[in-house]
Amino acid sequence: SKVENIRSVLKIYPKDSVEKQSLSKANLKFPKVGEKNSYGITVTPNLEIAYNNYLGGDGQKALDALGQITQTSKDNKMLWQASMLKMKVLLMMGLGDDAIDEAKECQKYEKLSFDSNLNCIALRGESFVWAGDYENAKKDLESVLLSIGDWELPTSYMSPPSNMSELVATATAQLRSYTSLAALYTLKEDYEQAYYFANEADKRYNALRFVSNHWLYGKFVKLHLDTYYGDASNLTMLASSQLAVGLDKQADKNFAKAIDFFQKIHYAKGKATVLALKARVLNRTGQYKRCDDAGKTALEYSLKNGFLDFVWRIEMLRGETFEKLAMYEEAEASFIRASNTVNSLSSSLTSDSSKRRFGFNKDDIVLALIKYDIKNKDYEKLFIDAEENRARAFVDTLASRTIDEQNPILKEIYRLDNEINKLLILNTALGKDNSKGVKKLQTLMQEKLKKQEELRADDAKLSSVVSVWSSSLKQTQKSLGENALVYFLPVGKNEKISYLSISNSSYSLEKLDITYEELRDDLKELAFLLGIDSDNSRGIQKLLTKSSVKKPKSIDAISEKLSKVFTFDLKNKNIFIVANKDTSFIPWGMFDIKFTPLLLPTASWINLKNVNIASSKAVIIGNPNFGGDAVQLQGAQEEAILLANLYNQKALLNADATKTNVTKAVGDGVDVLHFATHGVFYKDHPLKSALLLSDGKKADALSADEIFAKPLKANLVVLSACESGLGSSASSDDYLGLSRSFFLGGTKAVLSSLWAIDDKGTKEFMKVFHSFAKNGDYAKAYKMARDSLKSDGYPPSIYGAFVLQGMDR
Repeated sequence: SKVENIRSVLKIYPKDSVEKQSLSKANLKFPKVGEKNSYGITVTPNLEIAYNNYLGGDGQKALDALGQITQTSKDNKMLWQASMLKMKVLLMMGLGDDAIDEAKECQKYEKLSFDSNLNCIALRGESFVWAGDYENAKKDLESVLLSIGDWELPTSYMSPPSNMSELVATATAQLRSYTSLAALYTLKEDYEQAYYFANEADKRYNALRFVSNHWLYGKFVKLHLDTYYGDASNLTMLASSQLAVGLDKQADKNFAKAIDFFQKIHYAKGKATVLALKARVLNRTGQYKRCDDAGKTALEYSLKNGFLDFVWRIEMLRGETFEKLAMYEEAEASFIRASNTVNSLSSSLTSDSSKRRFGFNKDDIVLALIKYDIKNKDYEKLFIDAEENRARAFVDTLASRTIDEQNPILKEIYRLDNEINKLLILNTALGKDNSKGVKKLQTLMQEKLKKQEELRADDAKLSSVVSVWSSSLKQTQKSLGENALVYFLPVGKNEKISYLSISNSSYSLEKLDITYEELRDDLKELAFLLGIDSDNSRGIQKLLTKSSVKKPKSIDAISEKLSKVFTFDLKNKNIFIVANKDTSFIPWGMFDIKFTPLLLPTASWINLKNVNIASSKAVIIGNPNFGGDAVQLQGAQEEAILLANLYNQKALLNADATKTNVTKAVGDGVDVLHFATHGVFYKDHPLKSALLLSDGKKADALSADEIFAKPLKANLVVLSACESGLGSSASSDDYLGLSRSFFLGGTKAVLSSLWAIDDKGTKEFMKVFHSFAKNGDYAKAYKMARDSLKSDGYPPSIYGAFVLQGMDR
């Protein structure tokens, strides 16, 4: 439903239904063992542990206790409470995606308890808000309010109600929905809508406080600490929207009240939230001088308390404000400080799911810095800024994961990361005084920085897992030899794609006559024409069925268009390509180009130690036994047998193509590792991308996450018939997933396909490719295979499906 519709059916709560209420100190705690909570559930020892550690910021202890409840309890209400609290803990830990996944389990038990799932949907809606998915958030939150309709929590009772837990559950879902919609519209900068929802929520919070504070009603309507957190958060949104619409006096009063509420529940980060949002609203409403003052106050408070995730966002806001005040040197300095702060945090954060909480994400940092680099014609700094952004995307994606590596420096960094991450949460937990934790955090960060520098000197490739760093442009030029490098850069929306053109003796900034948005449309149309069954191709199919849309181009027409656009003024035989966004999915093999394209995860990759795995062995996997979970691949089996004969090896086929057998066959490392099987690529969750093997009877996925944790070491990895996908790239400017996971195991090159092709074409390509790849000349092998299929009359959709990432052995 549309906002106008929902507002027309919601009951406007009376402004002065009850007198203004303050916080009750009696409720500033969670119930103990044996006591009943707001929903009438008797608190068990595990639930008390979960409550205390949710408040105390130790999410893992809380999750462990909740896991015990899930395993042992048979009470639906208790299981619902455990699932709800698990979602809250996951949100606290920054694991918004996991919280959203848990919502299904939560709804099941809420339905069994109350014949309703409104609380779980409301909490899922809140999770979507902080993940920046406003469309799904709005859908969830509005559906809750429409279901509740004009119901309101009674503020007077003749006797204790028999359905008290249902009343509290419904009131909680209603308040969460109003508050989350207020937050949503504040973040979207629709302050009129934000004011409406925050104001309505405030009146209902006040009524709830009245009932809870009442000398009689408070005995059976008990509220606890997390309710007041929601109350204080809503006051922040209310004050922000009032400031935006010119109600300055009311705004100041509610900002102060929000800070007071946060301080009473000992949530130090609450004040940082209030100060930061106040500065943001002043910026967005053009009050730049006031924003400068407010931003300075917010920054000082956040620095004092060690809230580094606030620091970089406030610095970004200040940078934008300085630009509006024509203070460009100060603006650039703020953007640089934002970048440095984010780099220091990377790998210590479990997630960046709330990255748009104050209107910025990490991509905004590099766009701001690149703008100044280009303005100053400082292309060496431009190179480093772009490289650090890519490195940061990789480190952030792998945060909270560990690689099975015996390097003692890496192990120490993991230990420090674990301590830092715990402290970051503990310092911001409800009910905690964080003054002592700030100094400890600073000490740990310094220790980690020293260890990162040690690891970089010892093993730079391994260092890329846990630290943000970049080679210099000059160092990269020296490593190029006779090759060239095309480095695609982040640009603003609807701006022409630009790139750094780099050789061993020169570099220049170039621009193409196409935007990333136009390229994405071409790739979507290509996916449709190729018959690829993906979200992107389904979307374009819908688009093309509309009568107003022109007739789609042919595959050849799209290929010819992109060939002309991506013609580089470089004469080099091999061109390394560092892709950005959708350039990761360009089917270079389809183009009429004279160079061999080699995709790299970062430009700094060519400067790393290139230690060959001393083995001539090849491990070939083909047509695992899927047991009906997926279509069997007879052509893949024939391909695997053909290649196994080429290498004088025995292929792992059918029921033998298991994870255990593959791991055993690879051992300490092999020369070639070839997978002829199904594959899947998830652009939103790249580490879930997987190759399908077998457990002997049915399909068994080998995920990028697993390969990262326990690398399969090979000089060359081939992912045959692995559908990497056409569409939007994942996680900032880094193309992550299967390929990058193999690279960390020492792989020099990965050959993969952008879409599945027929058995005959695949087999022919692989036969030619491997006959040359045996000698370690992967670039030549790729070119010979492509040209062979082209000369034999295969269409571009066959020989153009493959891309080569990495370097020659």
